[in-house]
Amino acid sequence: MGMTTPNAGFLDQLMQYEDGMARLYALFADYYEDSAPFWLALSDEEREHFAMMETMRMHAADGKLSFSLTRLSAPAVYEALLYFKACYALAARGRMPLRQAYTMALDLEDSLIERRIFEVAEGDSPELAQTLQMLADTYRRHAQRLRDAREELLGA
Repeated sequence: MGMTTPNAGFLDQLMQYEDGMARLYALFADYYEDSAPFWLALSDEEREHFAMMETMRMHAADGKLSFSLTRLSAPAVYEALLYFKACYALAARGRMPLRQAYTMALDLEDSLIERRIFEVAEGDSPELAQTLQMLADTYRRHAQRLRDAREELLGA
């Protein structure tokens, strides 16, 4: 089964989100030199996610990957992407307190989990289900790393 138009949008929007997060983390690496390795590591991981989704998009276009026709998360990805763009615009205006950068990044990471973007739907192919679970796990790990870094900053 090939990808339907709404699901193509789901994947394209998720790719935009991943690319945007990579750019946001690179921006934070420029702003906060002392924690640049932390931000650059997150940026690199987001770029890996983007590349993985490019492969998924090709597989879906070739009919090797199927999505549920009733995927409910496509509107949630769109909402998350709109929220991300607003946050990125704020961050691009200039350096903010590091605590605020951690909080913004944490909120963005959590927003995809809270919106249930990565829930596997009946009809999703096993490859898609596995990829969505891996992405959910990675977003949870990113969120925990951001929480830990923010707590370390506040405790210092």
